[in-house]
Amino acid sequence: MTKAPQHLWILGCGASGVAAARLLMRRGMAVTVWDEGEDGGIQARADDLRQDGIRVETGAVHLPESTVDEVVVSPGIPSHHPWCRALNARGIPMISEVELGWRYRKGQVIAVTGSNGKSTVVSMIAYILERSGKRVAAGGNLGPPLCDIAERDIDFLVVEVSSFQLEWVNQFRPDVGIFLNLQPNHLDRHGDMAAYARSKGRLFSRTIPGDLCMVDSSVARSLPAESWGCGERILFGGGERGEAAYRAGVISMGGRPLADLDESPWDNSLHGPALVPVAVLLDRLGEDASRLKDLLAGFVPLPHRLEPVGDYGGVAFTDDSKATSMAAMRAALLWADRPVRLIAGGRLKERGLDSVADVLAEHVVEAYTIGESAEMMADAWSGAIPCRACFRLEDAFTAAAKDAKPGEMVLLSPGAASFDQFSGFAERGQAFQTCVERWKSSRNVESPKTCSGKAMDNFTGFGTIVPLGSENFI
Repeated sequence: MTKAPQHLWILGCGASGVAAARLLMRRGMAVTVWDEGEDGGIQARADDLRQDGIRVETGAVHLPESTVDEVVVSPGIPSHHPWCRALNARGIPMISEVELGWRYRKGQVIAVTGSNGKSTVVSMIAYILERSGKRVAAGGNLGPPLCDIAERDIDFLVVEVSSFQLEWVNQFRPDVGIFLNLQPNHLDRHGDMAAYARSKGRLFSRTIPGDLCMVDSSVARSLPAESWGCGERILFGGGERGEAAYRAGVISMGGRPLADLDESPWDNSLHGPALVPVAVLLDRLGEDASRLKDLLAGFVPLPHRLEPVGDYGGVAFTDDSKATSMAAMRAALLWADRPVRLIAGGRLKERGLDSVADVLAEHVVEAYTIGESAEMMADAWSGAIPCRACFRLEDAFTAAAKDAKPGEMVLLSPGAASFDQFSGFAERGQAFQTCVERWKSSRNVESPKTCSGKAMDNFTGFGTIVPLGSENFI
């Protein structure tokens, strides 16, 4: 049995770093947390750890040459960071926080990755298993970090894992791994799709016989050979060669019906395919997968993911702030059941803006662009649809809401990260929802019948959104 390391460093004092430090402290190990930052949030977390006797160094530039057994790398720190390069050159073992948590797990691990939709699927799986009488905890990239929940005495840990977290896994292997999709995302960090796919593919690389690997059929073709361990592989999506698939409201496996989603909120092109591996999982656990629709009754989707904010004067307002890639924006537009006035923009994670030109032309009446990419998006899309560079979210909302006609939708689906103007997608989504509420109040809207267009003519927005700094290591 490998001897457990006794002295560890943690890189990053965000939520993941704090969770890792506390787990290691409970295990009686010596821990030092290092962070380059010195802002208020970091200092507050550092002070909390120091009160528990954990050493924390903030404002760090260089790591010392002192001996350390192992280093836990927070997901906000990329593999090309100077600290990681220096530690790698010294031969110091490095792991991710998710691997540390997995090391001390008690329940079986169901891990979900993908470019889009993984938080929703994790939440659905946890909800369904709990309703089936299982003891369940959910976390990972979704939060809380795996190190916070790994030691609980439960049946299942349902974990969202990102490409950032998978960069430094060495032994991590889920009992059940689900790879939903692979679309351009985080290319600002990974460089290209091949590197992004390699990172995601590490989900399966250590699997052993008895483990279950469920992967979208198109993704399987994109993964390099080294991504595959020895787990059982089940393909879904295409419905060919015995694959699991969603078609005409029914989820089937090799032609055998598993679950009927007809006349449910999940019978659509966005949620139906995402529920295919969930139905297969239920079937493999010996549960009655045909109960899937009933088990989902009462499930409340996560906020800022195609979240309905209101329908006033025949205009629907939808918050999809979590859509931080072109692929996520495309999915939202394909999901929309009415013409869209699109609010998009922010800090781009990719450059392929023309990849959505076709769906924009088919579904969008006009785009109102914001943030760093406002002019770039407007220039790229002006040949397909009318575009207006508004820069500020409230200005874009004012213009879109004023222009919107009954039967249309004002949709915030940015296709970009939020860190140019907000602390995260949640704050951006909340700002949009505040816009909707204030717009409603400014027009004295009580129901669709009482709407009029006059009040909007005097509506000018509500002040400036101030940038709140960069992403923490979470």
